[in-house]
Amino acid sequence: MTSSPEPVPQPPVDTRPVPTDLERLSLGDIDLEYRRIASTERWAPTIVFLHEALGSTGLWRDFPDRLCNLTGCGAFIYSRQGHGYTTPLPRDDAGNVAPDAGYLQHEADVVL
Repeated sequence: MTSSPEPVPQPPVDTRPVPTDLERLSLGDIDLEYRRIASTERWAPTIVFLHEALGSTGLWRDFPDRLCNLTGCGAFIYSRQGHGYTTPLPRDDAGNVAPDAGYLQHEADVVL
């Protein structure tokens, strides 16, 4: 008698809401997506949310909202170029992302 294979466990589905209030920011020929959450306290700073290499604004889901509600702080959440609904990164003739040694410096000086 043959037995049926055990079902492969599936990861839980993430049902937290993805924000839909994204705005566009144009920096020359680059468009970025971002969200702002206003602080509820006059004294409160603005938290800047930086995603990891493969992330985007939407992957934060409702975490910035929950944190801002708890702390009274505001937030600025954005997607770096090439992530989310932003201008794609430049590519060479082979279709590979063109390396730019000054990319992070440019982001720190111009974007932020």
